[in-house]
Amino acid sequence: MHPFQAEKEFSSVGPSIIAALVLWLVFDAAQAGEYRLVLREAGETVLELPLDQLPEVVRPVEIELFRSRCLRCHAMNQKGGKIGPDLNAPQSIVAYRSEEMIEVFIRQPSKFRYTHTPDHPDLSDQDLDNLYSYFQHQDQHRTQHSNSQ
Repeated sequence: MHPFQAEKEFSSVGPSIIAALVLWLVFDAAQAGEYRLVLREAGETVLELPLDQLPEVVRPVEIELFRSRCLRCHAMNQKGGKIGPDLNAPQSIVAYRSEEMIEVFIRQPSKFRYTHTPDHPDLSDQDLDNLYSYFQHQDQHRTQHSNSQ
């Protein structure tokens, strides 16, 4: 069995929702501060993994940063703002711009063009890395819908 597959199937209640499954992020002080993901159904542990063994996922901090700082103006896969360009459709920004260029432009677009896009001098290097990581993830997990339009 693949380490990311549970032994039993769960019925779907909607898109990406698993019925009767509770997700726990557990801090285990006994394991020297190691976090792990625990999936439980009806109080029974179904799957338990250290976080470093999970497949690549978008972290909540990346999603929230994009939603709070970018989505008002920019779309992602044709969902979101209409003022700035879609950052993943028809082609992802990471496909034609380097990480350095994207991060420098996000921090200070006025350095490159006269634009209504605001400068973001308050974003940390980590914030910029998180946004770039989010763009990469979106590029790698594009839906057929965003590819076909």
